[in-house]
Amino acid sequence: MNNKNLFDKKYEIGDRFMHYNYFFPHLRSDHPNPPHRGPPPFFGHHPSHRPPYSFGGYPPPRASMPISRESFKELKHFFILMILVDKPEGITGYQLQEKYGFPRGSMLRSLEKLEAKKYVSTRVSTIKGREHKFYTITEEGKSYLENIKEKWTHHFALMSDMAPPEKYGNPFRRDHLRRDLMRKIEKFKSKEDVIDFFRGMRSYFKDTLSRLERRKERIQSTRSLIDEIVNKLEKMESFDIEEIKKIVKGI
Repeated sequence: MNNKNLFDKKYEIGDRFMHYNYFFPHLRSDHPNPPHRGPPPFFGHHPSHRPPYSFGGYPPPRASMPISRESFKELKHFFILMILVDKPEGITGYQLQEKYGFPRGSMLRSLEKLEAKKYVSTRVSTIKGREHKFYTITEEGKSYLENIKEKWTHHFALMSDMAPPEKYGNPFRRDHLRRDLMRKIEKFKSKEDVIDFFRGMRSYFKDTLSRLERRKERIQSTRSLIDEIVNKLEKMESFDIEEIKKIVKGI
């Protein structure tokens, strides 16, 4: 797999789906100081960027947890299935490659694995005399996607806390994103194209605000439940594990 192609593709701000460059924009080759090639580590240092050895020439103890090959494959499945959820009519491999920047070889292997596990179904349609293979997500695929979300939710939340998108993904405040935006503007051929582009951008941020409001409501609801647990625990006369479990189960 050509990792350079994996991270060099640009994202479309108007799309709900943001692929690798949205989460890891510093890994693009046009970044002024790209750190390394290959899957990004979640914690610690990348193997090619070891910190200086401590005294005595021995490497210090490290608690790094770089992303594994299997985890990286699972994330690729996550990105593909997230697209398919929003494409009930299906999408071709070519569209996945061109619109979302997936490397063709790696993408096709992922689709084959998803199809073999019945997470993705296919159909062939003839358009203008040419056959096109469309991929759609199955009910089993939707369940698998929910499992991935549950498994990775804390990792995604941690990454979002460390690098908030509203700060590091702002195209008007980050130099490399501003340059990318200017390159897009230079390709427009009419005023209508520019208006459509910024309408798409506006729609994306409007949807983002709506999602944040829903997240806020869910967080407040969870906090209320925890408040209820604390209130009941404070009223307990003695420490009783079974009673505590009963309280939590009742909530």
